[in-house]
Amino acid sequence: MEIQANKSKQTFFVQEGGLDLLATIYNFASKKQYPLATICEHVASYFNNKQTELEMCCLSCLWVFSEIEEDRSLVLKKIGLEPFIHSLLKNTPDVDDDDDWTCDVVHASSGCLAGCAEMPGIPQVLAENHEVLTKLFWLTCNAPDDFQKEVAANVLFCCSNHPKAARKIIENQRHCLVLEKAQELELAREDRSALSFTPGVAYFLSLFLANIQTLPEENLLPYDEMQQINQILEAFLHIVTPSEIGRLEAEHSYVWISLIPFLQLALAGPSGSFGTANERLKTRPHVSVDPRSEIGTKPGEKTCDAEISNNRGIGPYNFSPVEKIGLFCLCHLANASENRELFKKEKLEDYLICVCWFAQRCPEVVDLTPKLDGFERLEPPRLESIAKAYLSKCFGEKIM
Repeated sequence: MEIQANKSKQTFFVQEGGLDLLATIYNFASKKQYPLATICEHVASYFNNKQTELEMCCLSCLWVFSEIEEDRSLVLKKIGLEPFIHSLLKNTPDVDDDDDWTCDVVHASSGCLAGCAEMPGIPQVLAENHEVLTKLFWLTCNAPDDFQKEVAANVLFCCSNHPKAARKIIENQRHCLVLEKAQELELAREDRSALSFTPGVAYFLSLFLANIQTLPEENLLPYDEMQQINQILEAFLHIVTPSEIGRLEAEHSYVWISLIPFLQLALAGPSGSFGTANERLKTRPHVSVDPRSEIGTKPGEKTCDAEISNNRGIGPYNFSPVEKIGLFCLCHLANASENRELFKKEKLEDYLICVCWFAQRCPEVVDLTPKLDGFERLEPPRLESIAKAYLSKCFGEKIM
């Protein structure tokens, strides 16, 4: 009901020309400011600060406005991506200045980019911009408060959500910055106080690294970096719980426009695959359970065939650290009603059930098995969905 009410208000705002006017004001406010040498320096500084404050107000409004996919698409159509990038890359003062709004401009622009980065084609554009990735990483480490750091880390994650974007990040060595920073998680495994960033930042950096390792069509990372990423992901899972991230997303009203990136991680396939997708298919990995024994059963139920398979000594599925991170995500995402609606909208329920089947066969991830109690009238998965999930889990095939 609340979402529908907000949507009605935003529709009225657009129909009355509010968004067009806001775009015009933002376009003015974000432009080049008065040179201090041309007029009285005190007067120029005053007007420049007020112009920056106006820019911040516009960005804050656009951030709040861009809640759902349709509104984000409209903002990109009216304003484009470049103005937000321009605002993000503004230089922040080295010392605190109560009259300087530049830090607030940078934060609000990163919030706008977090929404834009989920839209088609945007991750590739951002991933090719060295300055953007470097600034986002700098904010992740140096922003003045934890929420700003988490927003910047979220944008980094969204930038890695496409195979071509992930490949570009690797080719330009931008992932090395995150990899080095995230190694703190290994130190914090024994003492969480050794961690210099929040669970939210750790979450998004871990998702970024998981994407970097699995999304490119062929493996581009050296073996030692893959091992480092696996160790970081395992450390994260040891330190942070799904409920912590669920509370964080609820507190800050996160709205995702697609849950496919999280499901892809849970079905990422065998760890450490090398070569192209076709080359990987030529070598069948060890698969321990025939999913046909599970067809027609609900998560948690067992069939006679399943029991026979167990008696033949067939062991559990193995889950790579990347797939465990995917399970971790699904655990807290499935608990939120708005996310359950999005799973239904994207027709992902079949794959969720298959993920649960796979996870229930692995004692190591029993605590990371998503709970589907909140879903109404779940039907057994279609055979097509079961086959696709099987190919993804066991062979690393891209199915979404």
